[in-house]
Amino acid sequence: MSFHATAVRTIDGHDTTMADFRGRAVLIVNVASQCGLTPQYAGLQALHTRLSGRGFAVLGFPCNQFGAQEPGSESQIKQFCESRFQVSFPMFAKVDVNGPNTHPLYQWLKAQSGGADIGWNFAKFHPISAPLDTPGAAQPTQSGSTAARASIVAGAALGALAVIVGAFAAHALRARLAPESLAIFETGARYQLIHALALVAIGLIQAIWPARLAAIAASCIGAGVLLFSGSLYALALGAPRALGM
Repeated sequence: MSFHATAVRTIDGHDTTMADFRGRAVLIVNVASQCGLTPQYAGLQALHTRLSGRGFAVLGFPCNQFGAQEPGSESQIKQFCESRFQVSFPMFAKVDVNGPNTHPLYQWLKAQSGGADIGWNFAKFHPISAPLDTPGAAQPTQSGSTAARASIVAGAALGALAVIVGAFAAHALRARLAPESLAIFETGARYQLIHALALVAIGLIQAIWPARLAAIAASCIGAGVLLFSGSLYALALGAPRALGM
């Protein structure tokens, strides 16, 4: 089956084919309403508005396969997109993009680009200027997957680094502090560990938390934890001199 012959259903329930977009460059995106990447709707709408008069269209295909972040009905999705982001580009009925029930459109797109599964919400197949039935014309960039994995790696890495630095500081200070100071130090060390674990947790949930505050919180906690850990380590290095040792 060719690209243009692929049957699709609009978000309003009308059956059509991709032939409606013959001769146009398209950007195909699997979208979700409750994802940390959902604000990308604003940029997609801006792109569509700017270039639609020049033969370009953004096409949105809701998908509930990643973290169940598109649970609503088509009417709910449409209302959300229009009221929250003033979306006017073509939207379609919910589809599967991976697995045994993969929509034929995504079967075709993935076949033309190497066959890899879609990694996350808001993966994009670039505008196609060549004839759409030409093999290899579709070029996917799975930016949604990349961003999700990056948030997990960044959060976990910052938390692990904070724990390591804090452990070095704890080891160095424990042998140098007077007994009456150990209780204060150990309390601070416990708080440091709690903050580090919180950072790891935020990094892990950022990919599925439908709020942009997750990224801000992870960054703030990461900076605070590393600063606190670094201060402990600096104190450990300077403790002998400060205590006259």
